[in-house]
Formats: sequence, C-alpha cells, structure tokens
Amino acid sequence: ARGSNAASSSFDSLRDFLSFRAEVNEGKRKAIKTGFPSLDGILGGFAQGGLYIIAARPGVGKSALGVAMADMMARESAVLYASLEMSADELNARRVAAFSPAPCTCGKLLFGKTTGAEDTAVIAACGVLAERKLHILAVPSLTVPQLEIQARNVHAQVVMVDYLGLLSTADRKASEYERVTQISGDLKRLAKRLNCVVLALCQLNRESTTGGADTRPKLSQLRSSGAIEQDSDGVLLLHRPEYGQSETQRNPAEPQEFFIDVAKNRHGRTGTAELAWYAPVNRFVDNAGKWEVRSWI
Repeated sequence: ARGSNAASSSFDSLRDFLSFRAEVNEGKRKAIKTGFPSLDGILGGFAQGGLYIIAARPGVGKSALGVAMADMMARESAVLYASLEMSADELNARRVAAFSPAPCTCGKLLFGKTTGAEDTAVIAACGVLAERKLHILAVPSLTVPQLEIQARNVHAQVVMVDYLGLLSTADRKASEYERVTQISGDLKRLAKRLNCVVLALCQLNRESTTGGADTRPKLSQLRSSGAIEQDSDGVLLLHRPEYGQSETQRNPAEPQEFFIDVAKNRHGRTGTAELAWYAPVNRFVDNAGKWEVRSWI
C-alpha cells in the first residue's frame, strides 16, 4: 500500500493510483501555481514532493524573483522563505516596494525618509501583504534538519531556500562537492517526507558569463555538484540580457527583459517564460497575454 516500504503488487499500486486520481479530480491534490501564466503554462505548476532549482549568476535577480514568487504562491499556500543572505527588513522592503500603490523604491524603504503620501502607500501595501501565508526565516546559518523543523512548525506547502550553497552540513570536513551533493539529496528527501514543494536558489559557475555572444545559462553550469540536476524535478535558469551592463544610461522606470528558461521539467515540457522586471521596486510582470501590472496584487 502507499506509504509502506514494502513492494506493491500491480493490482495494489494501480488501486492506489486510482485513489490518487480521485483526489486530483476532487482538487485535494494539485500543483502549486507560480502566479506567472507564461511559466505555469510550461511547468503546469510545482508538483508536491518535488525539488526545483532556480539558478543564475549573482546579481541577475534570483532573490528578487524568489521573494516575488513566494508572495504570489502565498496567496493560497503556506510558504516558508528561508534566507541566509538577507535580513527580514531587506526582504520586506522588496515586498512592500512591489505592492505599494505609489512608487517607492526598495532602497528608499531601507535607507531614506518617506513622505506622508509614501507612508500611506507603505501601510496600504503592508495591509495587503499581511494576509499572505508567508513565513520569513532570516538566519545566518541553517541545516536541512533545522529547515525541516521550521517547515513542520508552519505546515509549509512550499519551502524556499536562498540559497542552497549557504546551507550547512554536520560534516565540517566534507569537500564542497560532497557537501552540496548531501544537501541536494537531503532537500529532495525533505520534499518527499513533507509532501511539499522545495525551491532552492542556486548559483551558476562563472563560465556562464563567458564564451562569446551566447550568454544564456546552461544546466552544465550548475555549481559544485551534478547531483543538483540529478535530484531536481525541475531547473529554472534565469537570464537578464542587461546583466553586467552599466545602469547609468538606462531609464530606471523602464522594465528590463527577464527570462526564465525551464531547462529541466520531469513532469512536462521545457521552454522559456518572458517577464518584465521593474528593478527599483522589485515588481515582475508577465509578458504573456493581457496582464496588467497591478492584476497580481
């Protein structure tokens, strides 16, 4: 039977499958949508029990997309966002900037004084975001077992880690390859045990910025261990054409092209989703179809 360590007969396993199908039809089992139609059209959503990797070079926008996607999914699902890079205030500055009804940049929310009108907009954004089922864990160090405890405590349906390379293991003498291999396997097993979606942000090797005109990232550039690609149910590679270019000559109010290449998808097809990123306020807009900037709030 399902959940047992013993092998099932064809009859028993198919009976369990039909029960599973009934739960799918009843809406008890469903993929968790990212909130971006063009990406959901490729993935079909994130599968429960699945490990997904979101990878890019530093500075491309992994954390920016991760926070935005977490807020999107938290409209309907309990999300645990574990950050080993940023404080809760830094994360919330990005969230509030994206949802503020009046323009207020992430930088100003962190370091500048705001006007009365801006304060009103910030409070309005906080009112919207307070309803989200998002739990923020901002810590300097974390192991996968500690992450699992936190996920169980909040009954997380989605666990997002920013980022995989900063997670710790018990074996301090292990090489980076061994450490990343262990963490990757542990995250996959965590997803299975809790029947939740695990999203792990990951860095790419520097070679992704070299080699001529083709700078789009590749699966082979996942950092430190081939186990990451092997263990994952899906790999999303982020690409921003303006990455590495000077910011001084561009209009900050204009969006940047932001591509999500679904390079691996165990449950469906691959393809590319195109977004527009308003970097100063950390707002992402799906370019597929007629989708207004404010419609995702």
